[in-house]
Amino acid sequence: MRRGDKQLMKKITLVSILFLWFCATNCKKSNNGIATSNANIMGYDLSTCTFCGGIKVSISGDTTKNAPSFYRTNQSFRAMGITDSSSFPIPVQIQWQRDLTRTAGNYIILTQVKIIR
Repeated sequence: MRRGDKQLMKKITLVSILFLWFCATNCKKSNNGIATSNANIMGYDLSTCTFCGGIKVSISGDTTKNAPSFYRTNQSFRAMGITDSSSFPIPVQIQWQRDLTRTAGNYIILTQVKIIR
């Protein structure tokens, strides 16, 4: 290999490394894992225990890896007028993220819920 070829290869390598470093340090998610989706509130989740409560939420078009058929949340829906006697499923639009404090059960945190009428 000639001396000029070696210098050219060094320059190409340096430029490639700088480009990859720039891409890696500037690619950041801006939504902190919060997604907006259409969903259905399926009803109360009594599978764990009758007194534990929780609500089953089925998310339409869920593209997360190994998405379950429904998620669980322990948040209260009484403020929105959803009660024990409500007719399920209830179509909603939600903003949500996975609850990383729970290791099992596919729990989510709902940051916004809007009933679709």
